[in-house]
Amino acid sequence: MEHVLAESENRRSAILHNAFSGKLTEKWREENNVSFDSWNEYKIKDIAKNIKDKYDPEKDKFLNPTLIEERLSAMDNPLDKLRFLYDYLYCNANKNRFALFRDSNFQESKLYCDNEGSFDRLNFLPAQRMPYS
Repeated sequence: MEHVLAESENRRSAILHNAFSGKLTEKWREENNVSFDSWNEYKIKDIAKNIKDKYDPEKDKFLNPTLIEERLSAMDNPLDKLRFLYDYLYCNANKNRFALFRDSNFQESKLYCDNEGSFDRLNFLPAQRMPYS
């Protein structure tokens, strides 16, 4: 058993060495004409800042479920409800639209919509009867 563990540790070390030395990607780099000279060097702190800037949640785009329910309850027309759900939920591309943050204030939240009117720009085809098989 110890022999197996030692052998797996050796293989792991070899794979990591080949990964960090560029050996694992050598064939791919040759086929795609990519050399080490074309690589840029970055500090981890700079990469982390770019990631944080790109994926930092936008708290003002949080959708309060209570406000959604209130708006839907006030609508009688099913088409209006569908339009609302499509525009405010389906088309909302904000990844944190339902995220609840520690410092979220429900009193300040409002319904946020990226693409109001998107539903009205959809082109629906007339329904067709499908034959049963």
